[in-house]
Amino acid sequence: MRKIVFPIHIKLIGLTLGLIGLSLAAYVFYAVELFKNDKIAYVFEAVSSQNEQVAQSVEAKIESAVTATRLLERAKSSTKITRQIFSDHPQLIGFIDFNDNARSVFAQNVVDINFSSLKEDLKRKLNTKKSIELYIQSGKTYYIFWQGSAVSLWDKNFLKSNFPESALYNYGLVLGLVRPKDSNTLYGYIKNEVSKKEKMQQTFVSTSTFGKVIVAMDPVGGTDAVVYTSADYQKALEASDDLREKSLFFGLFTAGIAIFLVFLFSKLFTRPIEKLFKASQRFAQNDFDHQVNLKTGDELAVLGDSFNEMASEIKRYMEEMKEKARLENELHTAQLVQNSFFPKDSLSSSNLSLSTFYRPASECGGDWWGYLETDSDELLVMIDVTGHGTAAALVTAVAHNSLTAMKYLVQKDATFLQSPSNVMQYLNESLCSVESSFFATAFVLTRNKVNGQYHYCNASHNPPYLVPKKDDLNKKDFIPLMEGLGSRLGEDLHSKYEDVSVEVSSGDRIVLYTDGLLELEDDKGRSYGNRRFIKKLIEQFPNDPAILVHECVREAFEFAGSIEPKDDITLLCVEVL
Repeated sequence: MRKIVFPIHIKLIGLTLGLIGLSLAAYVFYAVELFKNDKIAYVFEAVSSQNEQVAQSVEAKIESAVTATRLLERAKSSTKITRQIFSDHPQLIGFIDFNDNARSVFAQNVVDINFSSLKEDLKRKLNTKKSIELYIQSGKTYYIFWQGSAVSLWDKNFLKSNFPESALYNYGLVLGLVRPKDSNTLYGYIKNEVSKKEKMQQTFVSTSTFGKVIVAMDPVGGTDAVVYTSADYQKALEASDDLREKSLFFGLFTAGIAIFLVFLFSKLFTRPIEKLFKASQRFAQNDFDHQVNLKTGDELAVLGDSFNEMASEIKRYMEEMKEKARLENELHTAQLVQNSFFPKDSLSSSNLSLSTFYRPASECGGDWWGYLETDSDELLVMIDVTGHGTAAALVTAVAHNSLTAMKYLVQKDATFLQSPSNVMQYLNESLCSVESSFFATAFVLTRNKVNGQYHYCNASHNPPYLVPKKDDLNKKDFIPLMEGLGSRLGEDLHSKYEDVSVEVSSGDRIVLYTDGLLELEDDKGRSYGNRRFIKKLIEQFPNDPAILVHECVREAFEFAGSIEPKDDITLLCVEVL
């Protein structure tokens, strides 16, 4: 007995959680991305605005330094004015005018600068067009402001007060367009970007060895200096991480509620199926006295009645077989039971004559066909279950008992058999209600005795052939009944099937078969195939249906020789009288 690996209510919970998980994942992804993009836009705007303010402040400070340089140039020998300028600008260290014989003035108590070296260095740069640059002497850095041939020297902290303290933003000033050797630092990277000139003013995201940062750059008017402001990318987006954590908590909370609700209500839907499953287990243990009592008022209730009738029938057959012979094993018993499900090899009604052949690939098979006649209709069903053996035979037993249950359905609805799609839908619901991995192809043919109309429904079965009564048949005369193909039985409880009408005249024949006949192989691995089959049908068509079936099967087995069939074989010929 197969064990239950995944109960239906567990699958229902898994499906619910899967849907919830996918929905939440999509929500979290969308929400976080939306928030992230919005946050990035805000940070970009904030960084750009902050940098613009700092750039304006630096530009004003530089302008004051340039103004002081001009005043010193014009002050000439006025000591009073010069002292006042130095007093107003505490960070002003010195002034040199090369047009006035290198006139120079330096702040008092400045002892750490070699002024002679400073003058020589600056003299060599008289032709430079820079208005501001850095000067380094003895490891110390100073700012230099040019005004024509005059130059002023300022403390390195001259512009520091213009860069506010911030936990999020970092500020800096880049001078000159010389490509730096060190580009692995943010300063070096910014100076490299500045050297490209076309990127003098922009806000962008940069990722390099120094990390991922958001950077804004603005040039300082009238100079070749650039002020930049940077913010750590991850730190700026910490809020999106917080949103992700809250969304995860919300998802887990929702999933918990879903599991509780599914556990609470799943039994209402799965209890009838569980009863049927337990009944099948009891049947598998030879407890045929067990009765299934379902009051759902739907197809499952009718299927439960079919189980009960099947149990009674199997019990009756087993009693008969025990009296006749002692069977060696339960497998042989199942074979006898399944054989009892089949009608006789030949049947005749007032309008139809049926001749059949059936041979399972093992003791029990997965092929089955059935015939049902009422006062107003005739019904013919052929089923081919995937695989063969005892398990497939049990599926055919369900189909057989479903056909038996239809007798009771007809009593309630006399028009039920007039639509083969109704029959196919009922068979599909019967197979889907039994937890099994077996599927089945099927073909249903109905005839209305009142108006003589024929309809069929095909659930992925090998298309039967409608062969007209003719003296000179050829392959083109074989009409495959394959319109409106539906899915296999047992695949989907909600599968839809279609009725197809077909014109049938007296003397016409309909040949039904399973794929085991066409798949017979010889010792070279070649299949018997559809071409040989049709050729033999043309040859035997003038003969009686029983002879036609016999000769077709005989040739197929002669083709296979000693190779045993791998699948069940069923062939049925219906002649319209």
